[in-house]
Amino acid sequence: MSKLLVSDYDGTYKTSEDSLISNNIKLKEFMEDEEFMISTGRNYEEFFDELEKYCFFANYYSMMDGNILFDSNLNILNINTMPRTFIDTFKNFFPFFESIEMINAFGEKANIDIVEYKIVYRNIEAKKKFINFLLEKKIYNYHHNNSEPLVCHISNPYGNKIDTIKKVSILDDISKKDIYTIGDGYNDVGMLKEFNGYAMSSAKQDIKDVAKGEYDSVASLAEDIRRRRV
Repeated sequence: MSKLLVSDYDGTYKTSEDSLISNNIKLKEFMEDEEFMISTGRNYEEFFDELEKYCFFANYYSMMDGNILFDSNLNILNINTMPRTFIDTFKNFFPFFESIEMINAFGEKANIDIVEYKIVYRNIEAKKKFINFLLEKKIYNYHHNNSEPLVCHISNPYGNKIDTIKKVSILDDISKKDIYTIGDGYNDVGMLKEFNGYAMSSAKQDIKDVAKGEYDSVASLAEDIRRRRV
């Protein structure tokens, strides 16, 4: 029976361009016998740019913190749309926002089948205040792209990385004991707890505390899974 490895992207699969190239080589070998899924907070548009730039592959791609599940050909297998009233949670912060846009699964502006709110901050101070609010409320379903520091992508709060992993396990008949996860952020904590979870060595200590162990790279964990060392 196949094993499934699920990796976060930013700060985990991609820590640098060199590490990404190394991971690409090892995970290609891994997928000869096992299955691999990337689970990211990024939306389709941002992540597709990464796929085109770095030419890596996975059996499945989970985006927007588990709100969209794609197969290897980027066909949608599952989608969680955004509650229209969710944005009201942040109404006290509207004066700090330059704009708010509703975005669909393919990164396009839309009025239906919304999967994210794209928020543009007025300035860095506004960003800091809003992030502090999100962390205080334990809202982790957001993503910032380094190339756009004043842009925040917020996805459905009811979706999570665990759900897409479970969907894949059912599709491919993979038992829970054969599922391994690795990540470095707070939005990875759920899947680290639920499955055989490992933290990146660069992760904060409270994230490491919920994991079974830590690794310097996804490639190293993949190799240990292949050789049945974990």
